Amino acid sequence: MLTSFSLVAAGGAIGAVLRYFLALALSGWHGFPVATLAANIIGSFVLGCVVGRQTSKRFRLFLGTGICGGFTTYSTFALEIDRLFSGGQPLFAFGYLAISLLFGTLAAYLGVIIGGRATKVSRT
Repeated sequence: MLTSFSLVAAGGAIGAVLRYFLALALSGWHGFPVATLAANIIGSFVLGCVVGRQTSKRFRLFLGTGICGGFTTYSTFALEIDRLFSGGQPLFAFGYLAISLLFGTLAAYLGVIIGGRATKVSRT
């Protein structure tokens, strides 16, 4: 149990720091939440790869729950949609919502496919 906790905690810390650096790198987008969009799409892809790869429980805890959990953020996504609506930018809000859902789902699906293929290749 302590090992699982440690894996999730270490991964979460790494994921949160990676998200912070991504936010710094993409900070010049004048109000459009591109950093959160990028983090959530990248995280969806990586998590899809982890699920599709059928990795060990420890690896899933570290990378899937920990790093992806610390890197992606639903709460910031929801807050940014609210801010766009409240700021009088409903088209940006709906666009951000649609892009996030569409590309996040596609990224996760693609990750599952790629992860599954990587599993098949490593077993042959």
